[in-house]
Amino acid sequence: MLDINYLITSLGIEQNVMIVDIQDQEKLLSFIHASDVCIHLDYPTTGGASLSLMQMLALGKPCILSDINEYKEIPLSVAFRVPPDVDEIGDIFNILMQVCTNPKSIQSLSSCAKAFAGKHTWNLMASELSNFINRI
Repeated sequence: MLDINYLITSLGIEQNVMIVDIQDQEKLLSFIHASDVCIHLDYPTTGGASLSLMQMLALGKPCILSDINEYKEIPLSVAFRVPPDVDEIGDIFNILMQVCTNPKSIQSLSSCAKAFAGKHTWNLMASELSNFINRI
């Protein structure tokens, strides 16, 4: 298993990397706001939709996701996918290099992320459910 703290130290990037306690939602949202791209890997602990992922997309943050069934509905226009357990770290590195060298791709992905998340709000879902119930 990868020792992420060892990797960060061995690369000498301690000043540039922060591991966030996701229990602190306010802190997490402040980091999302400050990010250009969010990495949201769930494999092997999968099991459904992710509020934090939708928050990232709603804030217009392109995401790097595990290429798993739970995220197949997230379009490639808003997120990159990396297959788990193959060359995940290399794939993430290549995506980040692509993003760094092509800032216009961030702008496009950001717009698409906001639009996608805007179609999946609690209010819209509740309205669709209510309309469905009224029809039956």
